[in-house]
Amino acid sequence: LEIIRWSQFAASNLNRQIIVVLSALGVPDEIFIEKQKAQLADLTLAMISELKALSMLQKDIDPNQMTLTLAGMILDGFQKCQEPFMISMLHLWRAWSIKYLKEKARITIEKGAFLLGCVDETATLKGHFNQTPVLQAHESMEAKLKNLPEVFVQLSKGANGKPKVILGPMLLARNPSLHPGDIRVVQGVDVRALRHLKDAVVVPQTGDRPIVNMCSGGDLDGDDYLVIWDPELLPREWNHPPMDFTPAEKIPLGRQIIPDDLTSFFVEYMKNDNLSRIAVAHLALADFMEDGVKSTKCLKLAELHSTAVDYTKSGIPARMTRDLNPSKWPHFMEKKNRPRESIYQSRKVLGKLFDQVERVDFVPVFDAPFDTRILNAYKIESTMLEDAAAIKRHYDAAVRRIMAQHAISTEFEVWSTFVMSHSKASNDYKFHEEIGRISMALKDRFRALCYEKAGDSSFETLAPFAVAMYTITAGEIRKAVAEARERKTSMTADKMPMMSFPWLFHSVLGKIANRTVVP
Repeated sequence: LEIIRWSQFAASNLNRQIIVVLSALGVPDEIFIEKQKAQLADLTLAMISELKALSMLQKDIDPNQMTLTLAGMILDGFQKCQEPFMISMLHLWRAWSIKYLKEKARITIEKGAFLLGCVDETATLKGHFNQTPVLQAHESMEAKLKNLPEVFVQLSKGANGKPKVILGPMLLARNPSLHPGDIRVVQGVDVRALRHLKDAVVVPQTGDRPIVNMCSGGDLDGDDYLVIWDPELLPREWNHPPMDFTPAEKIPLGRQIIPDDLTSFFVEYMKNDNLSRIAVAHLALADFMEDGVKSTKCLKLAELHSTAVDYTKSGIPARMTRDLNPSKWPHFMEKKNRPRESIYQSRKVLGKLFDQVERVDFVPVFDAPFDTRILNAYKIESTMLEDAAAIKRHYDAAVRRIMAQHAISTEFEVWSTFVMSHSKASNDYKFHEEIGRISMALKDRFRALCYEKAGDSSFETLAPFAVAMYTITAGEIRKAVAEARERKTSMTADKMPMMSFPWLFHSVLGKIANRTVVP
């Protein structure tokens, strides 16, 4: 077997599509506004409070799990001593989080998770049956819970650090969710035979239709699902009739495929790739139309979006008719290239959320003192400093190549994967995964070079070399800071030396900084 990935916990975050669907299903605007307000306040407090920073970083875990890395660095005392790289990373994380609140309404939900979907091989969980009624707000809770499909969700670490099974009604969704039936309400149950499964959402194999298929046409070949058990986000309307995601039949060719067929299909695909255009139109019309995502136009766009997703498999393009193109655009979509008269001030939930957030620029910290716990840990020979400096030159050059290739502004974004802006070759969600792979490959490559130069990867051998890396970096930064002060020039990332190199070994630096005995 070739294992590509495994289940792991990631934080649950709302987005604009999920919010407009939940709003249409009856979740009040005030719920989203209060949650975003609390998140903004927590981000500000985290800059001065280690406890708040740790709490947020350990709960709002990004797909690349870099927040856990930063949490570990805080536990090693680097925030307390105001180490410049650590403080810069916290400022970047806050600016990145606020950017996504502003542009994507990425509100973190504490009572939720973003988990890999898998099937209940025991056939214990109750599935969905077509006779299940659509339940409205006036129905009793008992009536609502009676016919819900069941899922099993067990977190590897609950509030007390032990595994926790989530019980009760919860939301199940998949990105993107455009149709009012894409977000399902399911019942979390405990099944002893499934307790070996952690950080995954286990769905039933019974029933008339797979639950995951109702969630934007999902399946279990590696799809991740949003699971939310926050009672404030349970809508008044449960389980709106789902869309039919049966794929269109493939067009038979009637003969062997030849190279010309491949090139012709590629050209047709480029001509008819309307996926992003459909999604943008849906978002605009969901805000503009009185019935939101339940309007006829939005339902048609949701159907077209599904067709566009399957285009590479079916060969059937999704063609937008002229009447589905928005003539008006809400201000939160920031359509700067549109005529002013076509922009209106949105009074719906996304407009309110957008206006609540003010963007924050990321400004790295260069003039804070470097950590003397590391600088004074070993007496480093000049040859080791030279070796570290040589590898740093190659590392810095490799980081600059990545920055140039993807139009990324700073090394801090490459190291952490919290990218503020990038080239438009990929959308933000795909690029976060892509830069995660790029960053990991960069770190693995240069760690291997450092192991080779140091002698091996044991702490005793590597620790002095890590101190040499940190010392070289500190020296370069101090020199540049002194020159900037003398010349009275600004200390911006494009003018200053790079400082992420020694943090290839953040755990080693943390162990060095917290030793009680210094050689």
